[in-house]
Amino acid sequence: MAGPATGPAAPVKPPAPITVRGRYFWKDKQRFLINGVVYQPHRRERQYPLDPLADDQCDELQHSLSLFKELGLNTLFVYSIDPAKSHDASMDLLAKAGIYVIPCISSAQVAINRATPFNSYKASLLQHYFQIVEKMVRYPNTLGIVVASEVINNKLTSTAAPVIRAVVRDVKRYIALLKSKKGERIVPVGVTVADVRSLLKPQFDYFCSGPENEAVDFFAFNTFCWAGESSMQMSGYSKLVELFSETPIPVFLSEYGNNVYSPRTFFETRALYDDQGMYRTFSGGIVYEFFQGANRYGLVQRTTTEDGRHVRFKKLKDFQNLRASLRDTFMRLPDELIAAANEANSRLGKRPQPPQPDWTWAAMGQVPLAPLDWADIETQMKDEEEWVDVRKELLDLSLEDLTISMWERLNIEDV
Repeated sequence: MAGPATGPAAPVKPPAPITVRGRYFWKDKQRFLINGVVYQPHRRERQYPLDPLADDQCDELQHSLSLFKELGLNTLFVYSIDPAKSHDASMDLLAKAGIYVIPCISSAQVAINRATPFNSYKASLLQHYFQIVEKMVRYPNTLGIVVASEVINNKLTSTAAPVIRAVVRDVKRYIALLKSKKGERIVPVGVTVADVRSLLKPQFDYFCSGPENEAVDFFAFNTFCWAGESSMQMSGYSKLVELFSETPIPVFLSEYGNNVYSPRTFFETRALYDDQGMYRTFSGGIVYEFFQGANRYGLVQRTTTEDGRHVRFKKLKDFQNLRASLRDTFMRLPDELIAAANEANSRLGKRPQPPQPDWTWAAMGQVPLAPLDWADIETQMKDEEEWVDVRKELLDLSLEDLTISMWERLNIEDV
């Protein structure tokens, strides 16, 4: 007997864009708490990081999707985006799964050079950034844009801060132009900073203070201070709550998961989503990282068959422990968090004052003017002209200009 007739499947409603109101992220009228992972494949044969969201990687992303769902993930943090490639299929796949993306628009080839930041602040740098921004803002599940990641790591490199602030300003202005000329939405813009405790508060104060057009919309930091079965006090997490208790913008952990003790137990995940001070102050966190690499921080081991035609993923013990922590906390807390978060609580923070130069902080001087003509950009946008490929200009850059912190962060395996 034939079964009952069925019509075409109902179209999947695109996810509501994430917005910023006060110190929290919001999905419609409900607070949005990040439960994310760094998603960046490691390849021995590649000189530069792979774009994991390019459509030519969609099959592997599809393979990862069931594991994302098993962890209840709602956010991926991606280090590398290739503006020359399409991302429609991958972003649609993630959107249907309710997963948002935070892309970093700098790359191993094009980024602010911490050693010579003012020299690296060129039209070609902004051109590359604008290409990626224009690609990513069109997707409803782009949560936000990271314009700089871990550029500052000591007092000397803190002199790069005015350049980072200039890029924040320029990217926000470009997004505003996309909205006025093409009807695109306003996407939050922020930075992520390295795990250097003495520089954490100065960077937050610097990037969060001042005129709104050049201040960040969100701030994220790496922290690996919780190791094993620690506690809020022993790990220093209680100090982090105190440090950011008056934040006026969303703050979250951009990388966490210390692996001094292996396998990782992810007790810090329980604190992040279960401690009242933590979830009232922070907007969640991003585990480092999904794929296993040379530094042994992975949740999943990726292998291929001998002929290279099939990919296999093996869930490591870290994956299982993280899943247990999330099931005990994040996956059962949303209703309580939403009930505790309201518009009044979200606006309790206040803008900090810029930091003064001291033994940890050397950033001084004016934010530099943009090295481009905004009238030309508006004309180009109005005429819907394509950006010239910035990679051609890279041929003229010195090796020193291309040597940046990305290599330290990704720990890409070499043969």
